[in-house]
Amino acid sequence: MLYFAYGSNLNVAQMSQRCPQAEPLGSAYFPNLRLVFRGVADIELTNDSNDLLPVGIWRITDACLKALDLYEGVESGLYDRVEINGMLTYKMNSIGIHQPSDFYFDIIKLGYEDFELDTTMLYEAWDQTRRIAI
Repeated sequence: MLYFAYGSNLNVAQMSQRCPQAEPLGSAYFPNLRLVFRGVADIELTNDSNDLLPVGIWRITDACLKALDLYEGVESGLYDRVEINGMLTYKMNSIGIHQPSDFYFDIIKLGYEDFELDTTMLYEAWDQTRRIAI
C-alpha cells in the first residue's frame, strides 16, 4: 500500500527503524493541503490551490501500518488514519497551533532533505506557530 509522510516520517533513518520494510518511492506536492504544527506535524485542507503540502511517498507493508498506527497514536485518538489522493496518511484530532520542539523540527528538516523537498512550506508552518500560537 502507499503512504505519504509530511512530518517526522519523512526522515528515512527514523522510518528505517520504525518500519524496516518501508520503501521510499519519491516526493510530491499536493495542492489544497498545508502543513501546520500542533506541537507535532499535522495537515489542514484548504480551498487555496496555491497551498502545497510537500510529501514523501512510501510503499509500506501491513507490519509497517501497525507500527505507524502505534507511533501516530491512532488507538488513543491522537491521529486518525485517512486516505488522500489514493494514499494513506494520518490527520490529528486537534486544532490548536503549537510550536514543535527544535529537535522534532530538525528531524522533519532532515526528512525534507532525504526527499529533496523545498523547505519553504516547512518554515512557513514554523513561522505560523509563532504568529498565531493558540
